[in-house]
Amino acid sequence: EAASVSVAEPEGTEQDVAEVGALQTLAKQYQPLLQALLQQHEWSRKDFKSLCDANNLMVNDVVEVINDWAYDVVGAPLIEEDYDFKVDAEIAEEINELGK
Repeated sequence: EAASVSVAEPEGTEQDVAEVGALQTLAKQYQPLLQALLQQHEWSRKDFKSLCDANNLMVNDVVEVINDWAYDVVGAPLIEEDYDFKVDAEIAEEINELGK
């Protein structure tokens, strides 16, 4: 008869895996933009459009998809759109923490 062996896992492992997985729930084509936004918090309209164009994505789609995703994982939008585009630094920090 085979004995069942249980492996002890450090506490919090399940949550850590879930959090790391949260970053993977953003569609692949948006991940390079997310990384850029997490590194630079202010973008002129022209620079943001260039970033989107370089990834063959439309500005409005990027803002909507990334903000919807951020709302799902941390409860608030990441990108604030005014004349320019700004990243909410506190939300960016929460998202950065998800990957650690």
